[in-house]
Amino acid sequence: MWERLGPSGRFVCSVLIGILAPVIAFVAFHFANAKEREYKKDGILTTCTVDSVVEIGNKQQVSVVYTDAKGKKIKAKAILNKKVEKNEIVEGYVLESNPYEVYYPPSIGLKIVLYVIIGLLCLMAWGPFLIEMLKRRQDNLYQKAWEMNHRY
Repeated sequence: MWERLGPSGRFVCSVLIGILAPVIAFVAFHFANAKEREYKKDGILTTCTVDSVVEIGNKQQVSVVYTDAKGKKIKAKAILNKKVEKNEIVEGYVLESNPYEVYYPPSIGLKIVLYVIIGLLCLMAWGPFLIEMLKRRQDNLYQKAWEMNHRY
């Protein structure tokens, strides 16, 4: 299929894949981290006790109980980026505007793995772009050589 596109079609496709795909991946990853940035900036670090854990496949729905600044016990939904068990003590961020949700940010190791995967995907996306650029350069050199040989 790649050969049926022709030189200009291959170039356009390789530009779209090689340049736009990595940009879209990094922008999407940036906005995916917006929640974490919000909770770390505006949230209050709170110590919570896991109240209940419901496992669905390899995901967990977790409820935690914590004591707020006024001394009131609050049962909240927890977004934890790790596996937990009932009665386990975890720390998470709580926003004053939403006290019924506790957020635990992903670990640094998980973030590094995600960045490496995105980087590898970007390199794989740049492959067709670089190959097409090298083909265009080689074709251009062949064209110049042909013109030089047939000039006289």
